[in-house]
Amino acid sequence: MNKKPPFAVAVLPIIVMALVMGIGFGIYRYSVELLLLVVSFFTVVLARLYGTSWDQVSEAVSEKIGKSFMAIFIFVFVGLIIGTWMLSGTIPMMIYYGLKLLSPSMFLVSAFIITVIVSVCTGTSFGSVGTVGLALIGIASGLGVNMAAAAGAIISGAYFGDKMSPLSDTTNLAPVAAGTTLFEHIRHMFYTTLPASLVCLAVYFIAGRSSAVVSTAESSAATEMMDGLASTFQFNLLLLLPLIIVLVGSAMGKPTIPVMFTAALTAGALAMIFQGAAIGSVITAGFGGFQLSMLPAIDPEAVAAPIKALLERGGMNSMMTTVLKVLCAFLFAGAMSAGGF
Repeated sequence: MNKKPPFAVAVLPIIVMALVMGIGFGIYRYSVELLLLVVSFFTVVLARLYGTSWDQVSEAVSEKIGKSFMAIFIFVFVGLIIGTWMLSGTIPMMIYYGLKLLSPSMFLVSAFIITVIVSVCTGTSFGSVGTVGLALIGIASGLGVNMAAAAGAIISGAYFGDKMSPLSDTTNLAPVAAGTTLFEHIRHMFYTTLPASLVCLAVYFIAGRSSAVVSTAESSAATEMMDGLASTFQFNLLLLLPLIIVLVGSAMGKPTIPVMFTAALTAGALAMIFQGAAIGSVITAGFGGFQLSMLPAIDPEAVAAPIKALLERGGMNSMMTTVLKVLCAFLFAGAMSAGGF
């Protein structure tokens, strides 16, 4: 029979988590996944002392994974999209025109607003960061904007949009759990989210004029990156089709994963039409990530190292580490729940 743990015992797994992560990862940089397993099994043993069986823990873990499986699967499709959109030239073209249009001093404000719009339309922070966010990071690199500041603005905008989007899974789940309606929930979130976003905009506006955030010495890097991208890919307005599919499909309330898969298939077709990629390269890019060697007309050795580092990424396989972290975290969450902590 399960015994109710006292408060001191209930918080013990959280304290151990903080210590193990703080020392193991923060100082020694050990594997997060393994550290999560160590904390999880400590929590399982503690739960067993209070009468919780392994079957109860298993059931709790399975229930949590089951409820979140489609959200986890979105990680995999983000990797698929990055790989195929790189091969098609969709993300490189977004970087190219972003370098033309955005100014360094307004980059942080622009990045925040752009990712807010995209994540509100798509209902996913992961998808926004993995697509438009990746393009914005490339633009930041070319404009000489501090990478940490750029990432902060991008992630802030993506989470704001995801939180306020009527298409977001968490935004829909919260009012169901609380017993209210979706738009009533969103209306009340404005009380905290809007002031926070205004503070962010003010900070990004001020920081964008700081020499610590924007380097004037890097002004030529933008031109070099644009020249490199233009000589590597064949740009065409049709390359924006995958992005339009995601935005329109999400705005119409279509299921996220079919929309993302359709966008990836479209990008694969565009890669074969405009970049001359073989169908085998499209499949490989979708699974293992994009490589410049997949473009038949390009000598990878002739491409500048910064552009190569920016473009060669993505693929479903690249997201497996993230998925593994999530699964290990669910073991901890299941043990906490089953143990009554």
